[in-house]
Amino acid sequence: EFRAVAVAGMGPEPGDDQDKDKGNVYQRREYIRNAAGAGARALQERGIDEIYVEHMLDGEAAAEGATLGVWIEQQFRHYEDQLTESKVFFYDKGDGGKHKENWDIGFEKAKAQNFARYLTALPANVMTPTIFGQHCAEELCPCGVSVDVHDHNWIKSKGMEAFLTIAQGSCEPPVLVELKYSGGGSDSVVMVGKGCTFDSGGICLTPCKTMMYQHADMAGAAVIAGVFKALCKLKVRANVTALLPMYENLPSENAVKTGSVVKALNERTIRILHPVHDGRVVMSDVLSYAACLSPNQVISVATLSKSMMTAMGTGASGAFSTNKKLYKVLHKAGEFNGDRVWGFPFYDDINLANAKAADFGNLNVLKAGSSLFGASFLKEFVPPPPIEYMHVDNYGTTIANKLFPTLYLRNGYATGRPVRALVDYFKHVGKEE
Repeated sequence: EFRAVAVAGMGPEPGDDQDKDKGNVYQRREYIRNAAGAGARALQERGIDEIYVEHMLDGEAAAEGATLGVWIEQQFRHYEDQLTESKVFFYDKGDGGKHKENWDIGFEKAKAQNFARYLTALPANVMTPTIFGQHCAEELCPCGVSVDVHDHNWIKSKGMEAFLTIAQGSCEPPVLVELKYSGGGSDSVVMVGKGCTFDSGGICLTPCKTMMYQHADMAGAAVIAGVFKALCKLKVRANVTALLPMYENLPSENAVKTGSVVKALNERTIRILHPVHDGRVVMSDVLSYAACLSPNQVISVATLSKSMMTAMGTGASGAFSTNKKLYKVLHKAGEFNGDRVWGFPFYDDINLANAKAADFGNLNVLKAGSSLFGASFLKEFVPPPPIEYMHVDNYGTTIANKLFPTLYLRNGYATGRPVRALVDYFKHVGKEE
């Protein structure tokens, strides 16, 4: 029946996952993901275009591992050098039932994560702010997501001076992509994602060896787009609106000057101490605008701080939350699906007033606690309580490397993390309503 078969070992029989509360993942499910990913990739490398995967006693984990495992960004390679575009299917041995239902859930989550990976991986010359909006409309509108791409004039009409000041260095016009998903329930959530499609550092250029990766500085927006795809496909009970500011941060005669002072939408002023920290300036306007939507909760996702890579490597995305209960839901979701999220504190006594002649500076001049400073800076622009706020920093988890290797995420490629953790977060919160 099959011209090739891959047999993958699943490692030692795990215990009862008792260390998962120490920040580890559910080992049994992770073994299954790795086995499914390794087997699917082995068949893909042998030219198999249709790969059937058994449930391995956990259809959801098997679907995730196999579907994530065969994804590779190769559209710009010569066709003779490309791997087979393999498709993954459930292999029903006659005991499908619940396993097939779980497979479908895992498959949709992995496909959504692959969409985020695709958006993140595209080079900046073919992933401009406008093109990002087009991709969202093409992929998400058929799912039932409402997609509006607001242009420069709309952004200006809303008074988003900080956003436009950062974007003015590029000839590519900025846009604000607004996504809406209405799945039921009484609560509403606004998600804000950093969408810098290329970050050169503005007039203060970043080193060339790291600049080549700056097309991925829109991974926060890409992750949120992936989350919306999964929410719609899985019919998750939630009402979520996303605000995705898409722009480039480039040097030119129009680029923002170091030391410039801009006013955010909430009337607070920001001194641009360093234009490389563009995301927090842009997001200050968009987070302030979220008040117009009267949400119960605001969640931001951004590659905000390089120090998150120093702290966690690729092991976990960082999370800062004003509500410990909601953070724990996200943390548990990450343990369950192998996409870890680790919590960091908000401290009320942090000094953000570090710039003369302005309320805030966009740079932590002390060079310590940079991730906390960045998240705390964003929190100042979130609508006041009782609105809850959670910031997820995926700087370290955007690109896979060998520090935390898996067999279902290729080394050196975009990961799409933490799409699955956020989807499971919404699934859990929706059930509790």
